[in-house]
Amino acid sequence: MPSASTVFRSICFIPCLALLSCAMDPNEKEATDESATTAPQLIGRVASVPSEGGFVLIQKFGATKLPSGTVLTSRGEEDRNANLLVTGESLGQFTAADIRSGQVRTGDGVYSHHIPNPETATSSADLEPESTDSELNTKTGNVQKNN
Repeated sequence: MPSASTVFRSICFIPCLALLSCAMDPNEKEATDESATTAPQLIGRVASVPSEGGFVLIQKFGATKLPSGTVLTSRGEEDRNANLLVTGESLGQFTAADIRSGQVRTGDGVYSHHIPNPETATSSADLEPESTDSELNTKTGNVQKNN
């Protein structure tokens, strides 16, 4: 026959497990998933910086698609960084980008920080305009006016 202390431990163990399972916050998991998808990703390197300046040639890693107008960041040694704007000109694994600010040198890493578009409301209630007073009067039928 089990001792009283063993029975007491068993009885206390089950509610403790129930409380621990309730302690998991589902929103906390979503927040970590969201930050993982929007973290900057290394997409290439600066292949060349022409002496005329004003733009760079980026060598992409993999089959990354960079549409015109995409904002990129380059980072190099000695805390060097720059903001780059993709021009849309591309040939194979190379893409041109304008230097918007900062300093850039050949070999600097190029990062993309994806920011998803905000969700838009598509319910029919959001699309319908509010009724005006004149529309309300026509819907109520005959209304007597006192002069």
